[in-house]
Amino acid sequence: MDRSPISSVKEVLSAIMARYENSSANAFVCDFDGTLAPIINDPTQSKIPQHIVESLLLLTQKIEIVAVISGRELEFLNQAFVPHIGRHGEMPIKIFGLYGSQTNDDNFAGLHRTSGMTAELKKAILQCSTSLPEKIYIEVKDNGVVFHYRNSPDLETEVLAMAEEVTNTFPVRALQGKKVIELVPADQIDKGDVIDYIGNYADAICYIGDDYGDIAAFESVNKRARSGLSIGVFSEEMPIELYQKCQFILESTQAVHQLTQELLFALS
Repeated sequence: MDRSPISSVKEVLSAIMARYENSSANAFVCDFDGTLAPIINDPTQSKIPQHIVESLLLLTQKIEIVAVISGRELEFLNQAFVPHIGRHGEMPIKIFGLYGSQTNDDNFAGLHRTSGMTAELKKAILQCSTSLPEKIYIEVKDNGVVFHYRNSPDLETEVLAMAEEVTNTFPVRALQGKKVIELVPADQIDKGDVIDYIGNYADAICYIGDDYGDIAAFESVNKRARSGLSIGVFSEEMPIELYQKCQFILESTQAVHQLTQELLFALS
């Protein structure tokens, strides 16, 4: 993909403020991996810098909705934020794990449900994957099975072929990511469903993401014309489909961190 001119943090901040100033309720929504946290070889070690967690928590006092939407499980995401709110505090950030299948927002959980993936189906998927080399890292989630090949990118063809076989055999679909393929229930909620829900409570929505799973969120945000803002996070692995839907592109996760802090300062 040809490198597009990168937007400065100042440009993006100005665009956010312009939308927020003309709305009665605002939302600041981010993906996790590749956006708030850098993508690393061992996904279990991924984390957000403490000062950025604190900035997001402080933003909840300035913005009606601050949210994180991720393919990660809710338990993992909670560990990134809950320790910073104090023993008796309530979590002010709305967190949507497994693309919205898990959430701390009881209202959304009541409105949107995914059928789930049974233990038997997970076992069948794992059986189909036995031909893959052991160096493929397999992650079993509550609602799916994930195959990470970042450390073995030469095995991408084999992983994708296995995923196609599974989707042709079982009621699942494949979600592509950066050096990863995730097999989830066919009726899996996506990030666009979450953005549509947030749109019931916020006039202006800013969404920041970097991967295939964020495309649905960008599509939902972009439908909102002047009140929606889609911001991509650049990397050499940035999907062309995502690139085509970005209104702005930031340089890196570090630029997202800077934007978060400058937004907090501007709103203060």
